[in-house]
Amino acid sequence: MGTLIQVGQLLLSLTILVFVHELGHFLAARMFGIRVKKFYLFFDFLFPMPSVLNFALFKKKIGDTEYGLGWFPLGGYVQIGGMVDESMDEEEMNAPMRDDDYRSKPIWQRFIVMIGGIVMNVIFGVIFYTLFIGLFKKEYVPATEFNKYGVYTFPLADTIGFKMGDKILSIDGKTPIRTNEDMLSTKLYLAKTVLVEREGKEVTIDIPGKYFKRMAAEPFLAYMRNTVYVDSAIVGSEASNKGLKKNDTIVAIDSMPLLNFDQFKYHLAQHKLKSISLTLNNNGVLRNIQVTSDTAGTIGFMSGIASSNFYSTKKYTTSEILSYGVKDAFGIITLQIKGYAKLFSGQLPVRESVSSPIGMTKLFSKQWDWSRFFLLTAIISMALAFGNLLPIPALDGGHIVILGIEAIIRKPINPMILEKIQTVGMVILLGLMAFTFGNDILKLFGI
Repeated sequence: MGTLIQVGQLLLSLTILVFVHELGHFLAARMFGIRVKKFYLFFDFLFPMPSVLNFALFKKKIGDTEYGLGWFPLGGYVQIGGMVDESMDEEEMNAPMRDDDYRSKPIWQRFIVMIGGIVMNVIFGVIFYTLFIGLFKKEYVPATEFNKYGVYTFPLADTIGFKMGDKILSIDGKTPIRTNEDMLSTKLYLAKTVLVEREGKEVTIDIPGKYFKRMAAEPFLAYMRNTVYVDSAIVGSEASNKGLKKNDTIVAIDSMPLLNFDQFKYHLAQHKLKSISLTLNNNGVLRNIQVTSDTAGTIGFMSGIASSNFYSTKKYTTSEILSYGVKDAFGIITLQIKGYAKLFSGQLPVRESVSSPIGMTKLFSKQWDWSRFFLLTAIISMALAFGNLLPIPALDGGHIVILGIEAIIRKPINPMILEKIQTVGMVILLGLMAFTFGNDILKLFGI
């Protein structure tokens, strides 16, 4: 059931984003009087092979446009009259040019039609980020608060040069740390330098490029202080069998004072299937118990985390919600650029940098989680906008490059050449799909 819920959330997210992307092309085309032959949510063929398994689950023609629901649920398209696109309609391209053809319009209008889908994904990425902040985050820990105690460092952070109690000031010398989310975000993993305050002095820490994968996968930095307590023990678990009960506060683990939840998780993970001593406090009464973590490094309880004893939070104002929504959304574009730079420089293996819907499904919660849904939809929307802008034939970016060439040579490119370019693009996309799906399937088997 959990996997089905994950799949359902991914499909809903992609359905929304594909619809608004294609709506951007559709509205731009209609604004300039360009006819749209088809508007399909999902493909009515086996994408990216337009002549294979052609059928729709539903279709209805209204005016000159056929609206439909395809059977292949990973995308969608608008078929614009007089344009070489993924439908590869040779009859359309061989027909005499009409006044309402895409190819009959000036380059600036065709550019707006092509950029329309990307613009819509950016708009909705910002909207979803803003809704995520306003509806679910609502408040944050300002930098002035979490820097009261500085950061808790794990071995990897110590290796790079961080020290317990460092106060994080900025990333790459230009991105000031404003909130707790900034301090623990991907921005930090892809940083080149981090400025910290240590014993009253500013210290610049260089982040070696080879470490960013480990920083994203291993415990790195955490809040110095928060309280870890038991919300509920899972029936039949080690925690339940050893008597952990609601509101037990964990104050020490193997005689070490417990400063935060990340420290607790890390210690369990380092001592799988081993006996661990916990010191518990419940209304002032201390007791010690021995527990054994399982192969996943857990003991089976729902944890509560309280930072209120140490840090004061601040509610987002309306202007901050809008500001952070825009900044966080466009921050995804920046991270995409940095990610591609590491990919092409060889620092990031290709297998770790791409994912099919199989891999994307695992990002969603196994229980329906609207908070995570809004966040992931915002991220995917911005990633789709950036991905579609890449100059690859068959993508929007590829069409925009063609428009640029036509602007330079001051004449349209031969339709036969456009068809060959589109075919090359479809082959590239088919190869990427085969690679990403195959890669994620192999990962399922631990290969």
